[in-house]
Amino acid sequence: MISIRFFGDAPPAAAAAQMSKRVVYSDTAPNEAPRVPQMYPDCWPFAKESTKPVQERKIWEKSGKSSTESRPGESEDNNNLTNLEAAVWGNEVLFHPVYAFGTAGIRGAKELTATSIVYWDTRVCQNLFGTSIMFGVGTKHAATRARSQFVDLLGEDEHSYGLNQKGIARHCGMEIAVCDPLPYRDCVVGILFDGPGRKISFYRNGEYLCTPFTEIDVSETLYPMVSSTAQQSRFIVENQSCLYVAHSLTEAALLRVHSMSGSSYAHLPLPRTLVLRLGQMERRRHSLRRTPTKTRPVATIGVYTFRIPRCTMGVEDDQ
Repeated sequence: MISIRFFGDAPPAAAAAQMSKRVVYSDTAPNEAPRVPQMYPDCWPFAKESTKPVQERKIWEKSGKSSTESRPGESEDNNNLTNLEAAVWGNEVLFHPVYAFGTAGIRGAKELTATSIVYWDTRVCQNLFGTSIMFGVGTKHAATRARSQFVDLLGEDEHSYGLNQKGIARHCGMEIAVCDPLPYRDCVVGILFDGPGRKISFYRNGEYLCTPFTEIDVSETLYPMVSSTAQQSRFIVENQSCLYVAHSLTEAALLRVHSMSGSSYAHLPLPRTLVLRLGQMERRRHSLRRTPTKTRPVATIGVYTFRIPRCTMGVEDDQ
């Protein structure tokens, strides 16, 4: 892993040259919280993976979660408690309830699309500890497990975006420090997903933190995500709100035609202006979905833009 350390208003020349083709430093970075229209209350849980309900209930009871009600379909025949990596209880998730043997992640049930503006808080129910705890978003293809590896799970490839507890933002295997480390105690991380604006902003205990991801790829549905390497680490998602911004009829029709026709749009009986717009959409889709080389940046690939606030920043190797 490349170790980069920044001090002051701009990265050093060597690091800037290495990342100049894929990471853009801007003196006009958003230091103020983005303006958000009035949103409406929402409620969604974490997405449950296939687990045996009786095992999950026993894990919650062992961790101090009271649960005396039996659920439909539960059976006491199976008494073998296994190492579940993530036990879900509605809007709560408990990672590594028995033993931490790698990195685990979980997706929320909320769909994040190009027409949605969504905000949610993730409350950390214990002190921030461990190699990596990450907050962000990802597609259905984003990895949710890294067995026998204690790593930053979100942002490993083009399918997810994440911010870890050290204040480091990651996407496509590239990382850069965007803020101070998150507080060790009483930490609540807020995320504002702006689909129409194609950006993701983070909040810390109700205060605006940074907007590290802009020009994100919203051609595929994203979902809220959390990952952790810490044993018995518990998170609660709360304060959800959302707003849907409708496309114009022309934009909606173009998106529909593009999803159905793929790269064969040139032969459609459409006005030339619409064919050109379909071509722009197809080129953008290909440029955003190319997987970059992790060891050296590739000059021809523009995956995303990092906009860095004016602050002291640092990236350290994992100890």
